[in-house]
Amino acid sequence: MKSIQNSAIKTIVPEEVYTAQRQTLSGEFFHYASDIKIPDFSYVNHRVRLSSGKNREIDLLGAAGPEKWVCQSKWVESKKIGMNDLKKLNQQAEALKTEMKVVFLKKWIFACKELTAKAEQFACDHEIFWSTRKEMDALLDYLNLRPLYSFSECYE
Repeated sequence: MKSIQNSAIKTIVPEEVYTAQRQTLSGEFFHYASDIKIPDFSYVNHRVRLSSGKNREIDLLGAAGPEKWVCQSKWVESKKIGMNDLKKLNQQAEALKTEMKVVFLKKWIFACKELTAKAEQFACDHEIFWSTRKEMDALLDYLNLRPLYSFSECYE
């Protein structure tokens, strides 16, 4: 079930990114203090692997000239996402900086439930955007896209 949910969100996020191009979105969708200008992406790729090894696969990589976006999705309904996942995202972003000529780098994680308090602070300190299921559904609604599917309804 978890892989179906993660696959679903990994197909929805690129649709959001493309739909939101050239728009300025409220930082509230991303737990960020200021509004966020979404660039005009030249490409958005799924499952990008910069090199071999554990935790090297980026769920979504978007590029708009010198600006790159690194996105991860963690559809875990049973617990909050912790420091390990945010540190992995940060490591992936750093690896991207060394592999490509990155002038501006944005990091975004979808954490279905929420982040732990320590992970929230880490996200703030490292300028990592993050969205819960609630913010993701609100963003989809704002962009006139379909809401996330409710997998739990299938098994009730």
